[in-house]
Amino acid sequence: MVNVYRFVNRKPRKLAMGHVIREGLHNADVTEFLTNFCKENEIEEPEKFIAMTITDLEILHDGMIVGLGITEAMFKAWRKGEAANANQSSR
Repeated sequence: MVNVYRFVNRKPRKLAMGHVIREGLHNADVTEFLTNFCKENEIEEPEKFIAMTITDLEILHDGMIVGLGITEAMFKAWRKGEAANANQSSR
Protein backbone atom coordinates (compact mmCIF):
# COMPACT_ATOMS: atom_id res chain seq x y z
CA MET A 1 0.00 0.00 0.00
CA VAL A 2 1.25 3.47 -0.89
CA ASN A 3 1.89 5.92 1.94
CA VAL A 4 0.24 9.02 0.48
CA TYR A 5 1.87 11.41 2.96
CA ARG A 6 5.32 10.04 2.10
CA PHE A 7 4.59 10.29 -1.63
CA VAL A 8 3.23 13.85 -1.44
CA ASN A 9 6.24 15.03 0.58
CA ARG A 10 8.90 13.20 -1.41
CA LYS A 11 10.36 16.28 -3.12
CA PRO A 12 10.55 18.50 -0.02
CA ARG A 13 11.95 15.56 1.99
CA LYS A 14 14.74 15.06 -0.56
CA LEU A 15 15.49 18.81 -0.56
CA ALA A 16 15.67 18.83 3.22
CA MET A 17 17.85 15.71 3.40
CA GLY A 18 20.25 17.14 0.81
CA HIS A 19 20.55 20.35 2.81
CA VAL A 20 21.22 18.49 6.07
CA ILE A 21 24.05 16.55 4.43
CA ARG A 22 25.56 19.47 2.49
CA GLU A 23 25.59 21.64 5.61
CA GLY A 24 26.92 18.84 7.84
CA LEU A 25 24.04 19.10 10.31
CA HIS A 26 23.64 16.58 13.13
CA ASN A 27 21.45 15.98 16.18
CA ALA A 28 19.61 19.08 17.44
CA ASP A 29 20.74 21.10 14.41
CA VAL A 30 18.85 18.68 12.15
CA THR A 31 15.66 19.00 14.18
CA GLU A 32 15.95 22.79 14.28
CA PHE A 33 16.51 22.98 10.52
CA LEU A 34 13.61 20.61 9.77
CA THR A 35 11.28 22.57 12.07
CA ASN A 36 12.11 25.79 10.21
CA PHE A 37 11.93 24.00 6.85
CA CYS A 38 8.40 22.82 7.63
CA LYS A 39 7.29 26.35 8.56
CA GLU A 40 8.90 27.95 5.50
CA ASN A 41 7.45 25.32 3.14
CA GLU A 42 4.05 25.04 4.86
CA ILE A 43 4.45 21.29 5.39
CA GLU A 44 1.30 19.73 6.81
CA GLU A 45 1.82 17.58 9.90
CA PRO A 46 5.37 18.83 10.56
CA GLU A 47 6.00 16.34 13.39
CA LYS A 48 5.31 13.49 10.98
CA PHE A 49 7.57 15.05 8.31
CA ILE A 50 10.41 15.57 10.80
CA ALA A 51 10.18 12.02 12.18
CA MET A 52 10.03 10.53 8.68
CA THR A 53 13.00 12.59 7.45
CA ILE A 54 15.15 11.80 10.50
CA THR A 55 14.41 8.08 10.08
CA ASP A 56 15.31 8.29 6.39
CA LEU A 57 18.59 10.02 7.26
CA GLU A 58 19.39 7.28 9.80
CA ILE A 59 18.95 4.49 7.26
CA LEU A 60 20.44 6.35 4.30
CA HIS A 61 23.25 4.58 2.43
CA ASP A 62 25.33 5.27 -0.69
CA GLY A 63 22.80 3.65 -3.02
CA MET A 64 20.01 5.95 -1.85
CA ILE A 65 21.58 9.38 -2.38
CA VAL A 66 20.40 9.87 -5.97
CA GLY A 67 18.14 12.90 -6.14
CA LEU A 68 19.44 14.54 -2.97
CA GLY A 69 21.78 16.91 -4.81
CA ILE A 70 24.87 15.58 -3.05
CA THR A 71 27.93 13.61 -4.01
CA GLU A 72 29.09 10.36 -2.47
CA ALA A 73 32.03 12.26 -0.94
CA MET A 74 29.61 14.71 0.75
CA PHE A 75 27.58 11.80 2.09
CA LYS A 76 30.64 10.03 3.48
CA ALA A 77 31.92 13.24 5.10
CA TRP A 78 28.51 13.76 6.71
CA ARG A 79 28.48 10.18 8.02
CA LYS A 80 31.98 10.67 9.50
CA GLY A 81 30.76 13.82 11.26
CA GLU A 82 27.80 11.87 12.60
CA ALA A 83 30.11 9.23 14.05
CA ALA A 84 32.36 11.90 15.56
CA ASN A 85 29.35 13.56 17.21
CA ALA A 86 28.23 10.23 18.65
CA ASN A 87 31.70 9.58 20.07
CA GLN A 88 31.83 13.03 21.70
CA SER A 89 28.42 12.65 23.35
CA SER A 90 29.33 9.27 24.83
CA ARG A 91 32.27 10.77 26.72
